[in-house]
Amino acid sequence: LFSPDVDLVFYDLTSSYFEGEGPDLAEYGYSRDQRQDRVQMVIALVVSREGLPIYHEVLPGNTADVSTLKDTVDILSSRFNIRQTVFVCDRGLVSQENIEKLDEMGFPYIIGLRARNNDEAKALYQKNLSGFEADPALAGLLVKETRQGGLRYVQCHNPEVAKTKKTRRDRCYTEIQKTVAQLEKRFRSGRLSREALHHQILRLLEDRHMAKYFDPRIEGDRVILYMRKEVWERETYLDGKFFLKTNMPQEKITTAEVVRSYKELQTVERAFRELKDFLRIRPVYHYTDSRVKAHVFICVLAYLLEKMVDLYCQRAVLPHTARRALSMLSQLKAIECRLNDQSVTMTNHYDEEGARIFEALGVPNPVKIIQNQ
Repeated sequence: LFSPDVDLVFYDLTSSYFEGEGPDLAEYGYSRDQRQDRVQMVIALVVSREGLPIYHEVLPGNTADVSTLKDTVDILSSRFNIRQTVFVCDRGLVSQENIEKLDEMGFPYIIGLRARNNDEAKALYQKNLSGFEADPALAGLLVKETRQGGLRYVQCHNPEVAKTKKTRRDRCYTEIQKTVAQLEKRFRSGRLSREALHHQILRLLEDRHMAKYFDPRIEGDRVILYMRKEVWERETYLDGKFFLKTNMPQEKITTAEVVRSYKELQTVERAFRELKDFLRIRPVYHYTDSRVKAHVFICVLAYLLEKMVDLYCQRAVLPHTARRALSMLSQLKAIECRLNDQSVTMTNHYDEEGARIFEALGVPNPVKIIQNQ
């Protein structure tokens, strides 16, 4: 309908829970809303690079992620002229079993690896930035690619993020040292027991998210924070870094395009947030599968229209989001005026900015007099 560019699309799933029993498709499953106590439905969504939803499906709440992929690919191939459909997902979504399934299907993917507790990511660790290069197309991001067994691994390093994290961690360490010194004084004066001192230090480290870095011990009347150097060095190295994995060859997608595609995954996540928050997909008041699916369809259609308003405003160089534009246009009213036996319906005054929004959307400006009886 809107001729979106679909040479590369983004695919993701979310869940939405029901209050009460829900329809037949309502089942318990992995809840992305952290509501394991509620039955839910799973929503699969495909969006274009611009964030336009081009396909969605409502599935039972216990549907496994991998089970949805092949059907989605078949539908996209038959309904849309797509040269390449790439499954782009974040590090917390896909298990090793799912990745193996994608490989078996020959499904191209770009996946974020967990930086910690992941053997593939750990194999990429190094003590310095040797081999990293700045890519002008990635706004200062440093990247390094390695290949193994037909797979490509891309390490990405953001110097600004690394500097911010290191500064924050060093500041927390300094503040912790000051607080520990104050607790030591209270302990020496007898105002704090050994058990209470140890408890407060542990709580201090937990509150500052620094517990993994130190092993606190009370020796005599002193508190010594033994640093876990391997953890400190690892986290310092990981500052500003993320790791990607893809099975797509270099001739189909460059390293920079792999990184950009992963970062554009946020377009799907933004779509889900809009559906759940602004467009209020919940609560669902329907109790049959067909009506629930119709409800989701209307919400996705509303999101499509919202994104089109966003894009038209951007193309017209207007500094408005769809929410802001719609809020401004909502001030336009149809007012019925009566004088003796005459009735006139008129529009109220709206400013030039409203007129520019109408122009950007390709909508004629409303006439002053709508009806005269």
